[in-house]
Amino acid sequence: MRTISTKRQSIDRLKRVTLAILILYILALLSSCEYNTVEVELPEGSINPCDTATVSFSTDVTAILTSKCATTGCHDGTGDDPNLSSNLYTNLESSIGDGKFKTKVIDQRTMPPAGSTPLSNSEYMILKCWFENGHSNN
Repeated sequence: MRTISTKRQSIDRLKRVTLAILILYILALLSSCEYNTVEVELPEGSINPCDTATVSFSTDVTAILTSKCATTGCHDGTGDDPNLSSNLYTNLESSIGDGKFKTKVIDQRTMPPAGSTPLSNSEYMILKCWFENGHSNN
């Protein structure tokens, strides 16, 4: 009888320890998730690169959106809106108009999403300057 009771106590103790480890693991995992926004502060008196940049939608922006956004399962007409695989500027206008492009691509930098090839700094600056300079279809 005493052996069975001791075994039950050992099993109960093992369950508690396992549960405690599992809870600590989950807490550690949750606390490690964070969102980092990259804010670039220009030194006093410096020139904003977008003030002097000439960005062409047809040459510069289209190449980036086609290679990084209009990919299989994303904005290719079968995935998320807008469809960037055809009528690129026309389809992009809705995301510009409702603020999603600025929020997700420029401000939060959450597009392309995690797991996809991210924008390089130069690609990001091209999109940012194009947007800040009036996002024209040129």
